[in-house]
Amino acid sequence: MNRIQKHYELYFILDPFLEDTDRERIIENYASFLRKNDGEVDHRISYGLKVLAYKIKKKKKGFCEVFQFRSPGGVIDKLETLLRRDEKVLRFMTSALDKHALLYNKEKREKENIKKEQVEQENSNKI
Repeated sequence: MNRIQKHYELYFILDPFLEDTDRERIIENYASFLRKNDGEVDHRISYGLKVLAYKIKKKKKGFCEVFQFRSPGGVIDKLETLLRRDEKVLRFMTSALDKHALLYNKEKREKENIKKEQVEQENSNKI
């Protein structure tokens, strides 16, 4: 892992008619592809089934996923080729993250963790 790694964010939308197991298998395949190619998934966000703003491949809904990961630059072309060939992927977008985006994502995750802890404390106090 001596190659220079950059930070990226991959946003992709999966077919809404996939079974949960198939969807998780597809997502794990992309995560394992990154790991096999000297990459590392730092954070995964699953937005679930969302109504799309417009139809994509004649579908009004899709499962939205986000990977925030580190990887050598050459891996991105291979990853995007896999995504283009996969019929279950309706749309995807990969973007490189700069230091400001990394800081924003880190602060956002910290705020979410604080909110989760507060909710858990409130729920434990009610019991």
